[in-house]
Amino acid sequence: MRAAILLLTLGLLPGPQDPPSFETGFRELADVSVGGWHRRLGPDATGSKKPPLLYQPPSKPCPYARNNGGMTYEIGGPPTQEAGDYSSTQAQVLYATEGGAGLDRILTLDMQNMCFSEKPEPPWWGGFRPEPAMMEWRKKGAAAGGPVGIARGLGAWSNHAVIVFRNGLVATAGTATSQGTHPVCQLPPEKVPTAVAVTPRNEMALITVIDTKQRKGQLAVLSLESHAPNFAHDWHQRYPLFPSVASFSDIKILGYIDLPVNFPSAVSGAGASTGGWLKSVNGQNALPRDLDLSKPDHRASFLNGSNDGWISTAGTAVVISRAENKAVFIDLKPLFSTVKQTYFGSPESWQKTRDLGPKPKQWPFTFDVEPALKPTVTTTITVARPVSVLVRAAGGEHARAYIGLQEGEIVSYRLGGEEAGRLAVGKNPVWMASKGIPGGSDFGFIVVSRGDRALQWVRFSKDQGTITRELRDERMIDPVYAEIQDTHGIET
Repeated sequence: MRAAILLLTLGLLPGPQDPPSFETGFRELADVSVGGWHRRLGPDATGSKKPPLLYQPPSKPCPYARNNGGMTYEIGGPPTQEAGDYSSTQAQVLYATEGGAGLDRILTLDMQNMCFSEKPEPPWWGGFRPEPAMMEWRKKGAAAGGPVGIARGLGAWSNHAVIVFRNGLVATAGTATSQGTHPVCQLPPEKVPTAVAVTPRNEMALITVIDTKQRKGQLAVLSLESHAPNFAHDWHQRYPLFPSVASFSDIKILGYIDLPVNFPSAVSGAGASTGGWLKSVNGQNALPRDLDLSKPDHRASFLNGSNDGWISTAGTAVVISRAENKAVFIDLKPLFSTVKQTYFGSPESWQKTRDLGPKPKQWPFTFDVEPALKPTVTTTITVARPVSVLVRAAGGEHARAYIGLQEGEIVSYRLGGEEAGRLAVGKNPVWMASKGIPGGSDFGFIVVSRGDRALQWVRFSKDQGTITRELRDERMIDPVYAEIQDTHGIET
């Protein structure tokens, strides 16, 4: 599937140079004001050469679109009165603000009447400012307070994102007509979030926090459940910690992992399985609605049958601390493998998963109740001013973590912490964005270089990195984030 890129840009200033005291380090990561983000994101492109102005197709009118309300488009045409094949994609925009939630929804693709609009604009239906899902959060008694980060499981189709706020709220918001019940979760007041990631197949959310009582960094692990009984492409029963298309219905805090750093600034994590088609017990392609794990033969297919290997039994997370020049490798195998064993190991273990709920002894169990689930820190390495991290969803010899260095390099690491390769990129590569779960030795992603006002398409093949293309444009004033989104299979 071809993809489009969503950008979030801010005007920001350089960050601190030396490891801070606890008070200073906490203040720098906890400050989600405009000034706080100025400092946190590090050096911008001030003083660099102005980028070129690239060609952009002019906007043209399509009067028949949007129930004859009209739209403008850039690609395709001429407009037809018949809507034909149609699709739209919406996304969230996070921004620093001195007041309010700092979260809106925008339209990033509109395809109808043989016309294609790919410019960001307010949605023509559903709500714009603030993000309409916030109304559902408020019904649950939750209030947003300054965005910290947003994450989607971009190895698969993902209908909803997980969003974390400075006040500890964890919530979800969708795209267009995506289904979900808008679950919310609240971190304890002493756990101050600094970054968030979702595993590529939407099994769990990983949130770095600073514990202000214990004065140390931790990694919070939250189970994600995607129960959508009216949607063919997601589960019709409740299976928390299962791969899904992110029609989120529940979030539960499983516990916290102590980190050997005080100021975690970014996190990424992934399971080892690349997924693929689900299969019926007879080996035919199947959708989640077609499988009912209450049936023993359906469960058995995940152990030694047609779905063997579809569930991850291992995985890795990497947390970086820019202020402390460290990268921490965390083994997720205890969680992934115990989840699979509990669902499929025996009729008795399966039955334990049917007592679902928020209590520690209800499924999924918390780490305090079931220590076998708890991931472990395996390695901590010294890294020169790390600013971004991306863990590839792959097992075996192709498993890698990529860490961006402020000076302008991407370093490839094996999951034991050994360096495997380097590639020079733009300065201050504050974000790396990937989509899908490719097999083999080749792996590509987009690097967002704040220091050079550039997006670079990067590919690593057997740990040899190359830049395949670059985007620089004077309208891209200060890029700090990118996300690769679905475009309904169109080629543009």
